[in-house]
Amino acid sequence: MSWLQALAAALLFGAATPLSKQLLQQVHPFLLASLFYLGAALILLPTAVYYQVKSPLRQATRSDFLYLAGSLFFGGMVGPVLLLYGLKYAAATTASLLLNLETPATAILACWLFRENISRRVAVANAGIVLAGAILSFQGAMVPGIGGGLIALACVAWGLDNNYTASIVGIDAVRTTFLKGLIFGSINLLIAASIVKSWPSPQIVFTALAIGAFSYGISIVLYISSARKLGAARSQMAFSAAPFFGVVVSQIYLGESFYVFQLVSTLILAAMFALIFTETHRHYHEHLPVRHAHPHRHDDGHHRHHDSSGEPVDAEHSHGHIHQRLYHRHPHMPDPHHRHKH
Repeated sequence: MSWLQALAAALLFGAATPLSKQLLQQVHPFLLASLFYLGAALILLPTAVYYQVKSPLRQATRSDFLYLAGSLFFGGMVGPVLLLYGLKYAAATTASLLLNLETPATAILACWLFRENISRRVAVANAGIVLAGAILSFQGAMVPGIGGGLIALACVAWGLDNNYTASIVGIDAVRTTFLKGLIFGSINLLIAASIVKSWPSPQIVFTALAIGAFSYGISIVLYISSARKLGAARSQMAFSAAPFFGVVVSQIYLGESFYVFQLVSTLILAAMFALIFTETHRHYHEHLPVRHAHPHRHDDGHHRHHDSSGEPVDAEHSHGHIHQRLYHRHPHMPDPHHRHKH
């Protein structure tokens, strides 16, 4: 299920790149970034309000809010603006391919700064995904230039965003994405208001909001849900299919050329996905006592505390709870409960 969520997020986000290319001919990058994120906030507003009424964020920790702040800054403002400025100077297909750099950036940061375990299988698959993107670059007309550099920097920003987001425990994916959309959509809108001289038509505004609702709002919720179960590096590897979806949409929607290298790289990508989708990681490990709140189920082997909510044991819900010391062995991914030493 988590892998499917990541792939669905990739499909929605990948389609945004070629669609953004056409809108940039009529909309300033800051304004387009704000419309994308405001579109995400609008579609998630009813659900975010419902969650807040049902379960206020009183149980979220200081670390949760610090991680959220890092995610909002790098993923909600720095990344999208760098990407949209890069798109002004790079072809949509080129931009879609360069977005593969987000995968190694996320994995390196996950291992280096966030103590996420990267197995040999994952390292090989990560290298293969980068190779697939490199092969795709040999189209005969790809000259990244300044546009490619800006897109590469956007990938580093999103690498930080991915790791910060995967580390949040006490704030659900919907409210995380809603806050990102509301805060940085508003900030970018204020910036755009001070520098944009010509505003787009209502039809273009509606189109940008609609793209943001699905390619940013729904896509990010799906990605966050997968990242918190798979870890930042693995979920991002599945999400790396986004540029390939972007290539397909670029060819269909913009009429950009098709190259045989794209087929070869897609086959390599499929092989690398087979590696990570069949990974099994199992060993004895220890969970130290901790008190926190986050979405969980009572049939997962880790949440054996008493629950007076009346929810079924297989229903996901959130409330404050205490974990006792636990030492056991089972298949697991590097979610926030499994960032132990290896």
